[in-house]
Amino acid sequence: MIKEVYKAKNFDEALNILDIKKSRAKVIAGGTDLIVEMRNNKLEKEVLIDISDIEELKIIKEKGNTIKIGACTTFKDIMNSDIISCNLS
Repeated sequence: MIKEVYKAKNFDEALNILDIKKSRAKVIAGGTDLIVEMRNNKLEKEVLIDISDIEELKIIKEKGNTIKIGACTTFKDIMNSDIISCNLS
């Protein structure tokens, strides 16, 4: 049963909450997996930490032959990225 929900504003805040709540917490960035767990009665965590608004995790960067995509980058962001479209051709 979910007892607490936090919406982290930045990466450090998310890490601090996770450190305090430890194994009781589940990190989410949209909640699709959360809904599946709830439907199947498999949600074991009672604290949710939503990281979906953390700008530091919404990145698409290119460095050499590598493209780095952040954990909170949306599919739409990827599809609209100049970096991705340049590397697909």
